[in-house]
Amino acid sequence: MKVEIKVPFEEQPADRIELFIRLVYTVIVMIVASILGMLTMYIAYPLQFLYVLIFGKRLEILSKIGSVYATYITSWLPYILGLTDEKADLIPKF
Repeated sequence: MKVEIKVPFEEQPADRIELFIRLVYTVIVMIVASILGMLTMYIAYPLQFLYVLIFGKRLEILSKIGSVYATYITSWLPYILGLTDEKADLIPKF
């Protein structure tokens, strides 16, 4: 199976100040993403595993943490990679 993703490209003048702003945003986003990722990987996933093992069902709040992490990362990637100038929210929405 072949997956294709087409990203339209429009030639626009590049603003040097926007490049520095993008760098600052990237550092802030990576700090937030690292904290959220550690919370997800080291706390939520092991607790979810144990909960499923013991009770045989998933706990909604632990699933929500993983979903928020994945959504947060994917919402920021186009901006960080320079594909768009639209910024997502700095704080993830729970």
